[in-house]
Amino acid sequence: GAKVYREVCRHCHEDGVAGAPKKGDRKAWGALVREGQAVLTAHAWVGIRAMPPRGGHPDLSLEEFSRAVADMASASGGDWQDPSRNAALMAQIRKEVGKRESRQAK
Repeated sequence: GAKVYREVCRHCHEDGVAGAPKKGDRKAWGALVREGQAVLTAHAWVGIRAMPPRGGHPDLSLEEFSRAVADMASASGGDWQDPSRNAALMAQIRKEVGKRESRQAK
């Protein structure tokens, strides 16, 4: 997660570009963390507000992306785990992604 953050996410989440919550800002991340790991990860994966899908990097796998989201949330007050080490959590994330993608297709 930290590697993807450094290579992809930090470009916006380090300085708050276009309203992106800054990594480590507990206040900005508080409501996002309360949404839950699967929901927030799915929102970010498909794109939300000024953030493009997959953070603008279509080559990222869902597992890589999910680890980066967990890294940022954990550094910002969330007690999130590496989802690539938890099959049930990855299944929840995939289910949420499917819901979001089907809504966008309508």
